[in-house]
Amino acid sequence: EMLVCGRQIISIPFLKSITKNSDVPNNIMTLFWEVMESLSQPQLCLVLKFICGRSTLPLRATASHTIKVQLSSAANAVADQYLPIAHTCYWTLSLPPYSSFFVMRQKLLYAASHGKAIDLDFEVARDGNQMNLNQLDN
Repeated sequence: EMLVCGRQIISIPFLKSITKNSDVPNNIMTLFWEVMESLSQPQLCLVLKFICGRSTLPLRATASHTIKVQLSSAANAVADQYLPIAHTCYWTLSLPPYSSFFVMRQKLLYAASHGKAIDLDFEVARDGNQMNLNQLDN
């Protein structure tokens, strides 16, 4: 099961080993890791699914299994008003330069809990009827 599904327990040291910083200021990355360390396993699974589209970690770090954290384009003055953005195909998280641990934790958990776009990949239930993604544009 572990070979197919990956690690069921999310280890912060392993997560750090597969995460790359793309010009994110040190203070923002420090806040990010403090937030990640404060999360329970179910919350970590939600955040991982938000970023990667999967709730488990791979067994080994590889080039194709690297999480990239980058700074979003939200201006510093209004960053606390924005949610983080994830690009699941690229395992990328775009973080606004949040002003505090509390704000980053709140916004990341909200986005991970309410951002269900990955679930739209195959089907969406509306009024009890199943519809595929192509029908959403009509």
